[in-house]
Amino acid sequence: MAKLGLPYLHIRFTEQGIARIGRSIRGIVALVLQEKQMKGTYDIYTASDIPEKLSEKNREQVELALMGYQKTPKKLIVVVEQSETADKPKFDVTTEAFKILETLRWDYLAVPFADEVDSEKIVTWIKTLNNNRDKRCKFVAANVNADNKKIINFTMPSVSTEKKEYKTNEYTSRIAGLIAGTPMQIACTYAPLPELKACTHYTQEEIDQKIDNGEFVLLNDGEKIKVARGVNSLVTTSQIEGESFRKIKIVDIMDAMADDIQWAAQDSYIGKYANSYDNKVLLMSAILGYMEILENDGLLAKGSSHVEINIEEQKAFLKSMSYQTIDKRTVDEMDLKEIKEADTKDKVFIKAYCKILDAIEEIELDVVI
Repeated sequence: MAKLGLPYLHIRFTEQGIARIGRSIRGIVALVLQEKQMKGTYDIYTASDIPEKLSEKNREQVELALMGYQKTPKKLIVVVEQSETADKPKFDVTTEAFKILETLRWDYLAVPFADEVDSEKIVTWIKTLNNNRDKRCKFVAANVNADNKKIINFTMPSVSTEKKEYKTNEYTSRIAGLIAGTPMQIACTYAPLPELKACTHYTQEEIDQKIDNGEFVLLNDGEKIKVARGVNSLVTTSQIEGESFRKIKIVDIMDAMADDIQWAAQDSYIGKYANSYDNKVLLMSAILGYMEILENDGLLAKGSSHVEINIEEQKAFLKSMSYQTIDKRTVDEMDLKEIKEADTKDKVFIKAYCKILDAIEEIELDVVI
């Protein structure tokens, strides 16, 4: 017989240590639209949030983005510009709409009525945000050969539902919503678009070539129309940006990790702890704990994560300030432990290792009978 005993209250005290790094909300789509009689910025979660005054063609774009894939996008940020030429819109990245987007958090942008000239300018703007302003965001463009991991180049000349045929740029909202509605554990490869009844037909060889060219295209398998492969426009790879950087899924996880760690550092670490070796260890533990959560979520390979002091960078910094130990030894005379624990002023040099998991996309099966 189990013993019951007296009721009790057990309180355990543990040291909290440095703040935990949390997961950010992903899957936010930004749309830029134009109207003659209204302007503003709207957060849209469901169709009921769509402003009543929005024109029918713009309402349709919002509804396309909301369709998503396995999930709907977490949120749409719809920025509406007021313009007398809204019937034939032209977009300028120096306007208030794009300035607003520079200050907000979003993952994928679509500007469904932008022509190729305007889209080229938006591509340059997106590159600037990513490269110079530490903002991680992507743009679903129409027919722009950008050769960049942050640009998805949708190139289907025509897609049709039972009621309507869409031009390439008019369907970028749908593609942005589909990608944003794809869980990070999987890829949007072969994601079906059940509303479509027809699309431009390509042979298998043509589709393979377009994928190799960094084009995001659809295929009709005879039963359904679906995404051929979840690739961005990157074609020119390097030792820094290899083949895996061509996958939308991989880049999305990299951006999520960078955002989460950056925001946690800004909110909880920078300026809030003495730069001691012990606190560096706590910070590394927090980063490792965060990466292990991603391992458990199936985004990183199990056991692949490791965080350590970046010895090479730290050693170079110490040499640049002519660092010496108390007994006047130079950096070259210090051992590894001394270099790790040396005073680096307000600088922290950390190196992390991990392996981002791709999705299953190619299967080879040998059957022996």
